Amino acid sequence: MKKHGKLRKKAPWLSYKAVKLELKKKKLYRKYTNVKHPAYMKAAREASIEIRRSKRNFERKLATNIDTDKKSFYAYVQSHSRTKPAWS
Repeated sequence: MKKHGKLRKKAPWLSYKAVKLELKKKKLYRKYTNVKHPAYMKAAREASIEIRRSKRNFERKLATNIDTDKKSFYAYVQSHSRTKPAWS
């Protein structure tokens, strides 16, 4: 999530359930300040599973809609390319 002042903008592939679980994880870390605490470990595991699931679903949706929506597919692919275009 990108931070703009006090507002956060979520990534396009991030589901609201994943955002909620990530905030729960941060809240538990602030409470216990220990990554080995069982409550934090459970929240972190749930958050990472949901983040992976939402990213996989987003990429699957892009792949199935490529015939009707090529622009968003190639925008996503370009955002994940390692090389950036050189400005002359």
